[in-house]
Amino acid sequence: MNRISKTSNYYWNEEKNTFTYWNNISIEEQQTLVNAVARAVVNESSKDFNFLLIDSIFDYTVIKMFTDIDIDNIVESGQLEDIINFLDATYVADTVKTDLEDGLIEKLYKALYFSIEYKTGVKIESLSTSAISLIDNINNVVEQINFDLPSDTAESLKSILSNIDVSDITVDKLIKAYVNSGALSEKSEEKDVKIYK
Repeated sequence: MNRISKTSNYYWNEEKNTFTYWNNISIEEQQTLVNAVARAVVNESSKDFNFLLIDSIFDYTVIKMFTDIDIDNIVESGQLEDIINFLDATYVADTVKTDLEDGLIEKLYKALYFSIEYKTGVKIESLSTSAISLIDNINNVVEQINFDLPSDTAESLKSILSNIDVSDITVDKLIKAYVNSGALSEKSEEKDVKIYK
């Protein structure tokens, strides 16, 4: 392991502070980091996990493991909101993560996701895969739209879409607008179209 130390600065409570950080830590320290984050985000008794906290807890633990900053002393309250305020105000974790050995962040996150999966049975990577699949399904539906529609069908589609509140758009509403436009009945004569509810 080629461990290189660097120094940088951060501002907290209008004070400039210098800190030292490293581009790598031992495999034992890496496992400690993964275990600490997994314990913090997973409720052992209910097997629930706080997905929204993963990045903040990860960054907090990166500061603890990769720097000489005594973050527990700085954020004396120990309250999550105060920790997040420190992370957002100082960018220390971002500075450190930018200089980590190539591939180390990905390795740590992968180990963390495996640990969470082991504790909860939930595959985090499948969540992102599901999101990608949803986007692909939307793209497939959009590709099937006949843009050479008669003007009255196009106007109908336009009026339906204009009545949808943009902040409340869902896949179901997009598909419903398309189905109600009449374009689907014209398209379905050409080939079978499946709609899943």
